[in-house]
Amino acid sequence: MQIANLDLWFWSKDLTCILRSCLNSFFYAAKKLNN
Repeated sequence: MQIANLDLWFWSKDLTCILRSCLNSFFYAAKKLNN
């Protein structure tokens, strides 16, 4: 059970990083378009 929780924690942390980088690139593109 503990190993599964740790695996889930790593996965969710990785997912958060992916989402954050997607948002960053989206906002960067939006700024480029506005300027």
